Amino acid sequence: MEQETALQVKENVPPNKLIERFLSMKIRLKLSLIIGGVLVVVLSILMTAVLTQQQNVLTERNNAFCQLLVRNLSGSAKENLMLGAASTSASPATFILIQEAISNINKQRLDGVNWAYVADRNGSVVAHSDLSLINQSAPKLPPAISEKNLSNDSLGVTIHESREDYIYTDSIFVQRITNVPSAAVGKSVRATQKLFLGVSRISFSKAALYEPIAVQRRNIVLIGLAVLAVSIVLVVLMARPIVAAILAISDAARKVGSGDLTVTVMLRTRDELGELASDFNRMVQDIREKRSMQRFMSDLTVEMIKQSGQEISLGGERRLITVMFTDVRGFTSMSEQMEPESVVEVINVYLNLQTDVIQRHGGSVDKFLGDGIMALFTGDKMTDRAIEAALEIQQAIQLLNAQRSQTGVKEMAVGIGINSGYAVLGNIGAQSRMDFTAIGDTVNLASRLCSASAPFATLVSEGVLEYAQFKYLLKNHQEITVKGKAKPVQVYEVAGVTGDPNILQPTVSVAADAVGAALPSASEEAADERIQIANDGEQLPAAGVQDGQSVSQQSKI
Repeated sequence: MEQETALQVKENVPPNKLIERFLSMKIRLKLSLIIGGVLVVVLSILMTAVLTQQQNVLTERNNAFCQLLVRNLSGSAKENLMLGAASTSASPATFILIQEAISNINKQRLDGVNWAYVADRNGSVVAHSDLSLINQSAPKLPPAISEKNLSNDSLGVTIHESREDYIYTDSIFVQRITNVPSAAVGKSVRATQKLFLGVSRISFSKAALYEPIAVQRRNIVLIGLAVLAVSIVLVVLMARPIVAAILAISDAARKVGSGDLTVTVMLRTRDELGELASDFNRMVQDIREKRSMQRFMSDLTVEMIKQSGQEISLGGERRLITVMFTDVRGFTSMSEQMEPESVVEVINVYLNLQTDVIQRHGGSVDKFLGDGIMALFTGDKMTDRAIEAALEIQQAIQLLNAQRSQTGVKEMAVGIGINSGYAVLGNIGAQSRMDFTAIGDTVNLASRLCSASAPFATLVSEGVLEYAQFKYLLKNHQEITVKGKAKPVQVYEVAGVTGDPNILQPTVSVAADAVGAALPSASEEAADERIQIANDGEQLPAAGVQDGQSVSQQSKI
């Protein structure tokens, strides 16, 4: 079973695995393999074509030469073979001229000619390059690879190709004219007859014939290997700057992906890689500029731009939001006493602290108002997140002031106002210059609450408590008169939160559970007293529900 499973796994290997391996190779190795493969294929094709053509030319010339040689030998042997055929007992002297003709061939030391001989019509060798074979039976021809006739005459020179040589055979005939009776004409007519006298043969070595081709083949292979080696070296040298450029761009892309926008790819080439590097640098610069521009926009503005794309127009929609305003107390007097540079340095410390806390709780800084901040909270538990952010800001500022007091630098206090309700959230301004912000009575009231709050205090309206889902510790219930409103506004100071161990715990212990619960009269004693507003077990109403109506129903009213 294990062997069958192994075989099945091998059979299931995808056929393109080699392609995947090739694609996963380094660029230099791939280029070397590609160029090397191309060179090998081209050289093989050229070598095959050239050598085949040369082999054909050599073979044709050799056939013509050997055909002439064997026919000359046949011409020299014809007369002596006729004498031998006419004599009943021919002596070796009869064929001495034939032997001399063969000896002349040997004396010429023709490269490739192995042997030559002449045999009579009885198959007996009358002359041979090897004298020991004279008067012996003609040797049998080796197995033929091919045979063909080099002349149009069927009795002309034939070539017998064996594994090691070419054997050229010429049949020797003599014509004899005789009178043959003819019944058609009633008398004798002359007829020509061919009398077979014997054969002449010459063997030519294939090795000698194709030795120049073998030498040329070796030379071509050596030259090809040299060209291949030089090409691979050149490819490696040429690919090195290309690979280095690609690695530089890849490394820069990884750094940009990790948030480093100070990367610049320095390439001096003017080719496509240089253009790619320039485009990459421009892209990083654009991202850097956009990232810098985002610091001057709120998170909601950036999100709106992403969702709207290129179609951005004036207008907004009615949304349920929570608005927070913060203000640094004593900023005006501090500005009169300090240099502008020092004022900016101090105010930035406190604004940066507040911004970090707001963003950590899911809020968006809508704008900086000199020494203050306008922040918006939307979505799930927006009111609770705003209150938690305000409480954490106040505690963080107290800790910061404690540290600054030890070094003798200026300490500041912050007042915060929070309100929840419906407002118009959208693009406000002109077509040429607009802000993504919120406007409405909800925003105005939050600003008034911030102005009315004491240092290190956070004032919230009754609307905030309507949408809160956690239990908060309240104090200093009071009514304040707000500009633009006919009736006083009920406000509370948030001192802390209970009911959730993960939420910042207060430094004072005051409890409040319900919304809109009546408090004792707002006398000075009652204002300073920590009061429990409702029974501990009572559940706060869900956000967006009032008098049994849903959010959508309230929107219609």
